[in-house]
Amino acid sequence: MTLVLNCVERRSGLSVADIERIIQLPVRHLVPAAASEIARAAQQGAVIEGGSAMAKEIGKIASEIVSVEPIASKPNPLRRFVEYFSVSAARDARAQSTRMQ
Repeated sequence: MTLVLNCVERRSGLSVADIERIIQLPVRHLVPAAASEIARAAQQGAVIEGGSAMAKEIGKIASEIVSVEPIASKPNPLRRFVEYFSVSAARDARAQSTRMQ
């Protein structure tokens, strides 16, 4: 687990090292404050410019989240009718969905 600090300003009361020490997690991304940029984009109904510091950092976060390798689909194994009602099968399916999140 890591932290993303949002609306970071240069004159912050706490340093990144202080925040990491208090929260006990590493800070991975610093998203700069850009209230005027966000307000302008919202008023114009436009996207935020891709060249801004905030947009670049959000792009980095997005590229880390999105896998560059295609996910290989697993073939669905044939299941017997009885297996659909198995408690262990339901528990295994729930455990897999929890791990994916």
